[in-house]
Amino acid sequence: MSMEPEIEYFRDIDSETLYSPIGTSGFDGIFRLPSGSNTWEFLSPGSLEWDRLHHKIYRGARVEKIDPAELAFSLPSLPPLTKHNVQSKTREDNLLPKHQIMASDYPLTKEVIEAQENKQIKVFVVLT
Repeated sequence: MSMEPEIEYFRDIDSETLYSPIGTSGFDGIFRLPSGSNTWEFLSPGSLEWDRLHHKIYRGARVEKIDPAELAFSLPSLPPLTKHNVQSKTREDNLLPKHQIMASDYPLTKEVIEAQENKQIKVFVVLT
């Protein structure tokens, strides 16, 4: 007898959007059902939107776990996971800037880079 993983559903307390994480803690993706819609959207792991919602569900306390039987409407079935609804983007693809960053905008950083033999430096961003 195979054990099917339990399907969990969460409701966004700000927008009434529903979420269903796939796999352990949503690491295989998250299905999203916008309020008033009858079509689930798939968010690929590693995408910016997946990252935002994963944080909202598991860290931000901006959702509540729900039992679909308690809803006033029937939920549409979750679509099957296929290669077609899993995007090929990696986290690195999402983190690269959308436009070129000019060295002239950061003269002190430019000086540090130019002082390096290979003209490269490692940069760490610290958010406070």
